[in-house]
Amino acid sequence: MVSVAQGINTNLVLDNTVSVNYQTGMSRRQTKVMKEKPNFLAAHREAAGMADHELAKKVGTSQPQINRLENGERKLTIDWLQRIAVALDKSVPELLEPPLGTIKETPKVSLAEVGISDSPPVQSPPNAGLANEPTRTTRRRIDILGRAAGGKEGKFILNGEKQGYILAPPSVEAVSKAYALYIFGNSMSPRYEDGEMVIANPEAPYGKGSYVVAQLYTDEEGVFECYVKRFVSFGKELVLEQLNPPKGHDAIMRFPANRVYRIDKLVGPDGK
Repeated sequence: MVSVAQGINTNLVLDNTVSVNYQTGMSRRQTKVMKEKPNFLAAHREAAGMADHELAKKVGTSQPQINRLENGERKLTIDWLQRIAVALDKSVPELLEPPLGTIKETPKVSLAEVGISDSPPVQSPPNAGLANEPTRTTRRRIDILGRAAGGKEGKFILNGEKQGYILAPPSVEAVSKAYALYIFGNSMSPRYEDGEMVIANPEAPYGKGSYVVAQLYTDEEGVFECYVKRFVSFGKELVLEQLNPPKGHDAIMRFPANRVYRIDKLVGPDGK
């Protein structure tokens, strides 16, 4: 039997190109790539009595993907940390430290080193000076929509379930129907990678070249077939483009107009 301490990988690569505040409401400072730091994912999983394939199912990914994250072969973004934290009933800061009962002298990843604060974000006081940039905070939450089984060309199913929530980034703070979801597959690489979190703004206008999430009707009420793609046109049919189509598939995808339920634009923290 493998002990919890054996589940520690000392080659963590933590990378995030979006400010932590966008994903968690904690520090807005960019996280930096951390190398030769401990990765405690496997230790936390084993401490929870969960096999790698069980964690993969809870997170909505594959067993090899979990193995790559635990071994440091895949960049461990804040999105991945959030998803795994939810699956293991932990907080992101807890995942950055060893579980109780592991080797004490093992070096830890400092929360300050990765730009994560363990206390709530605060608004800078008036006249704080130019050296102290005010931190914009929000307490409004947006839902992370659940994702059922996916398929080729990045297809996934939204069935009304919610995986959790995040604090709304500034771009959708005033948008009541904004939502978040995770990318499935690599059909939109390098723009979006498998497992990356994206934000949809149903109120934002879109046009040719916009990145969107298209929801299509299925035979089951309240269940929608979805694609995150680049918008081309919408008339008698919906035309979408994928950047990295699977082998044997075209870059252009076409769907009958009567199958389209809604099209929502994807936005970043700056609204673009």
